[in-house]
Amino acid sequence: MREYLRIPKESLLGELTLAAGDGEVGDVRPNSAVRAFGSEEPLRSGIWVSEPGAWDVAVKLAPEISYVLAGRARVTDSASGVTYEVQAGDVLIQPTGWTGRWEVLDTVTSRRVV
Repeated sequence: MREYLRIPKESLLGELTLAAGDGEVGDVRPNSAVRAFGSEEPLRSGIWVSEPGAWDVAVKLAPEISYVLAGRARVTDSASGVTYEVQAGDVLIQPTGWTGRWEVLDTVTSRRVV
């Protein structure tokens, strides 16, 4: 059984690490960074920040849930062709196998669980 995990707000502050994506096929994110916490497999969580830019996600290898804290983006779902306007306060759920395109319009900061 896993232990209960508490991450004090002080540990969430500090330098972000440049992100090269989460290992999804074709996932190249320009100007993105993360601060990981609770990274014990199979669950990873952290803070994600991305400056304006666009990239395709060819195949999502694991589900991801994000709560957008700040910023604005467009996310296009390849299967339906629907484009969603994403902003602070939104919750995003990208299932395993999801494909699409991200276009960050204003720097996005989110908390995420992968």
